[in-house]
Amino acid sequence: KIQIYVGIYSKLFKYDDAMLEYMLFHYFNPKWNEAADEDIALVAQHYWELRDVIYQQLRHYFRKQVGKIVQRYTIYFSILQDAIAEDPPATYDKLKEHPDQFKKLIAKVCERRYKESRARLRRGAIRSIIYIFLTKAILVFILEIPATMFLGEEIKYYSLVVNVLFPPALLFLIALMTSVPADDNTAQIQAGIEEVVFSEKKEKHPVKLSYPTKRKAAANIIFGFFYTITFLLSFGLVIWALVQIEFSLVSIVIFLFFLSLISFFGIRLGRFARAYSVIEARENLFSFIANFFYVPIVAMGKWLTETFSQINVFIFLLDFIIEAPFKIFVEMFEQWTAYVKERKEGIVE
Repeated sequence: KIQIYVGIYSKLFKYDDAMLEYMLFHYFNPKWNEAADEDIALVAQHYWELRDVIYQQLRHYFRKQVGKIVQRYTIYFSILQDAIAEDPPATYDKLKEHPDQFKKLIAKVCERRYKESRARLRRGAIRSIIYIFLTKAILVFILEIPATMFLGEEIKYYSLVVNVLFPPALLFLIALMTSVPADDNTAQIQAGIEEVVFSEKKEKHPVKLSYPTKRKAAANIIFGFFYTITFLLSFGLVIWALVQIEFSLVSIVIFLFFLSLISFFGIRLGRFARAYSVIEARENLFSFIANFFYVPIVAMGKWLTETFSQINVFIFLLDFIIEAPFKIFVEMFEQWTAYVKERKEGIVE
């Protein structure tokens, strides 16, 4: 029950872990706002025990599974809320008297939400591609060329071009291959909403949660060994290909750095498209093989992102040398677009 409580606040109300800690503190101390001095003293006396219990709930092995279920129902309620907000009496009439029209209304809201997701994906991809292209072009001049010259290696201009163009091209390809939900997802949302609003369609089968698989130490060692082999094989193939086209050591390091970051950013960018998806993607042979080589690269990108986010010098350089000018450029471009639009509307009138 506590995990359902955590899931609702996490997925529906978008609480982060710090807010969830506070919420759970109130859950275990429901009269905290009216607490007397002796109550406060008692809580203080058992504070560390209470904190351990809260952390156990936040790290509970059922949290992710319950979160997926709650996320699905969050989408149902969100779509239903949109449908009701348009015209509450008409929505109720359709729901009660005209089920087919109610389904069409839900489909209309879903399509509008998909369109918004598609626009967010496109807008995020365009901004990210421009940002990465400018970032990479600047790094070529302030880092890659000086470092290559310092190490006494020959500057290969085609490798510089590849290093500048490949990251935004990869992100463009990822965005192009990322699609928003289709009609089968809409049908599942319609069925889910009917389950919520009609008592006779209420889900009667219990949802089964799985305990984490307990593996023996030997199995963990074997799996860890194979994952390491996968990691080395994935990056080894990329390095081998770059060596074949005579990339310098500096160019290879920078290429791998951006390959990992873009792979991870591409996964996060896909969240825009999957914001209203209630159907889990099915694994096939191709996706299994792709994940076999791709997951280590994404994992490296996540590690790099988390590592560099803690390095203030990197953040300073990224913000003031690269990101700040880019933000100014984007803002000026948006203002210019708005100005041209105003002028066009003035001429038409």
